[in-house]
Amino acid sequence: MLKSNLLLVLAIILFATNGIAQSDFQSKGTIEYEYKVNNHKNFWWSEDDENDDENAWRKTMVENTPKFSTYFYTLKFADNKSIFAYKGKPETDKKMWGDDQKEEDMWYINYTTNKYTNQRNIFGEVMKIEDSIQSIKWKLVPNDVREFAGFTCKKAIGKIFDSVYVFAYYTDAITLSGGPMNINGLPGTIMAITVPRLAISCVATSFTPLVNEEAIQPPKKGKAKPSNDILKKIKEATKDWGSYAEKGIWQCFM
Repeated sequence: MLKSNLLLVLAIILFATNGIAQSDFQSKGTIEYEYKVNNHKNFWWSEDDENDDENAWRKTMVENTPKFSTYFYTLKFADNKSIFAYKGKPETDKKMWGDDQKEEDMWYINYTTNKYTNQRNIFGEVMKIEDSIQSIKWKLVPNDVREFAGFTCKKAIGKIFDSVYVFAYYTDAITLSGGPMNINGLPGTIMAITVPRLAISCVATSFTPLVNEEAIQPPKKGKAKPSNDILKKIKEATKDWGSYAEKGIWQCFM
């Protein structure tokens, strides 16, 4: 009798332990992100070798533009689908030209079909890109570990647009192989990224396993077009931008 009771207790403990272990892996939920951009590093002359610090006009631009702008985004995911969308910005932040355009920002991804839809305002027009998920080559750096939104995250280094490096931290405790914008392809969810050449960072600040699954739907605005069609339009609009045009294209296809 004592032996059978002991076996029963051990079975209950084992079942409970397995239940806890399984619950540690999240397949759906909501993640809040803080997105920051260094406005001064994104001025079109910031990479100009002949940058003249005494240029009065440039100095005026710098003095009247906050060095950093902060925005809030939300990632909702379930059933191997996700939507990353603009939520707002701090009320105390000085309003920047172009801030209102971010209100249209929305990335919907279906990881089962390997397709994504990105809605955004480009040059005053709401456009919608529909295409295959971009493929990113990653190098894992497992010994570099940090914590974001309560999750232990490992570092990875990826490359997009052939020459733009993305530094990411991901957690395998959340099973979605995605994260902010169209950045994906790691063995878990990306909780933080920095893209030095675009002077941006996006860091998870909170997580909840609760999610409104009905909100995970493709964006409705704009006429859907493949990325190549929109790329042609952007190239035409930026043909006089010089070397800054390339950075503008990257920003439109992140």
